[in-house]
Amino acid sequence: MPSSYVYLIDASYLKQFTVLSNNISDVIVNQSIERVQIQTIQPILGKPLYDRIIQSIAQNGNYASLPSRYIDLIENYIQPCLQEYALANLIPFMAYSFNGKGIATRTDQYQQSASLEEVQYLKQEVLSSARFYAKRLNAYLCEYKGEIPEYKESSYDLEANPSTAKSFTTVYLPSRRKKSTVVPLYKNSPDNELNNPTIL
Repeated sequence: MPSSYVYLIDASYLKQFTVLSNNISDVIVNQSIERVQIQTIQPILGKPLYDRIIQSIAQNGNYASLPSRYIDLIENYIQPCLQEYALANLIPFMAYSFNGKGIATRTDQYQQSASLEEVQYLKQEVLSSARFYAKRLNAYLCEYKGEIPEYKESSYDLEANPSTAKSFTTVYLPSRRKKSTVVPLYKNSPDNELNNPTIL
């Protein structure tokens, strides 16, 4: 894997396609995306397939050089799954702050902080959506594994919650579709053909 970290989506993607507010720090958002890529996406894809995608992006600046089946996989299956898991991963960090005095509830003079029960409920709702997309991703991989030779059927538990993962140096690579100072590697719509009833 390249020494610099490569994102499959970034903070601007997550803010555009979810309910995430624009005032959430990009650093915090990208940290959650990074965790989910390692904790969830890599185990679902398997290391050989994950590494091929990441290495193609690192070497070429985007994934345009990959076969069309891989591009479809990334844009319509991996990215929507990553989006939902990253949002779920972010929820506790939006509700609480961590500082030298301990863990505190985030407050705003115009808003009332959510209770622990409300935070847990919201996270479970988003995780329900994320698991749906994970199963959908897994089904696609199984259906087209003949065209994706790096993939071997995953033993990853799609019902499990992500575990912990280490951090990496970060880098953003230019996209073939969109001009930006911080450029995500995706197209404008992660999943137009599906209406997910659990999206919040």
